[in-house]
Amino acid sequence: MARPPSPPLPVIDHKGGAKASQYHPNLGWEICQRICDGLTIKEIAADPAMPSYATIFHWRKMHPEFAAMYDACRDKLAWKRQMEAASLARASAERREQEVARGLRRRRPAGAGRKSTFTMEAALAVCVRLAAGQALSAICARPDMPSLKAVYTWLKRFPVFEAMYLTARDEQRMWLELKIEHVIGSCHWTQFEAAKAQVAQLQERLGRLTPKHYRPGGRAAPVTLEGEAFSGPLFGDHSGRVTRGPWLNGVLDED
Repeated sequence: MARPPSPPLPVIDHKGGAKASQYHPNLGWEICQRICDGLTIKEIAADPAMPSYATIFHWRKMHPEFAAMYDACRDKLAWKRQMEAASLARASAERREQEVARGLRRRRPAGAGRKSTFTMEAALAVCVRLAAGQALSAICARPDMPSLKAVYTWLKRFPVFEAMYLTARDEQRMWLELKIEHVIGSCHWTQFEAAKAQVAQLQERLGRLTPKHYRPGGRAAPVTLEGEAFSGPLFGDHSGRVTRGPWLNGVLDED
């Protein structure tokens, strides 16, 4: 299907200084069309007729209709790539079956390959430390923890671990928000500058942890364990100590 012609575009003023927003629906439409054509935001912003890289993301925050078009284009691209990947996988499987039928290769026996290292004990240990505020890279650097590659493989292969991981990330963000509130609420006027710097540091970390966009249906629901009534955070409290029943005892040892 041919791409519809672009509507007339207003001229973008790239000079610095304070000015009114230059957003126009035609510009928003053109940006989204170029995204659907497969261009990156940097490639779009490199065109002098287009707004800058930062301005595009600012428009997405300030103009809901542009944000809706932008997200729809991203979802369409994601769906297209998933379909292409599925098509390639089907073609590869058909080719393997044909080679097996002609005797060019053997069929791989069921259960072949290296056994997964995933265990619930290791998954809980990772999630407890995440919820306590530790970075995933620091957790995986410990000799008794799984590697980063193993953790990301578990996220792809085990939905229960994906749900646990997302819950731990949510709690990590929640404790950071509470810590920011505590710093602000307990700040004395003589310690204003130090508190301001601490809040900025916490907000910076919170920003890095916060996902920019979850696609529809792409996020797993938080897990609930059988026999455990919800009584607060799943993985820890402010100090990272376990607070939810005997099933987590001993998972988070002393550092």
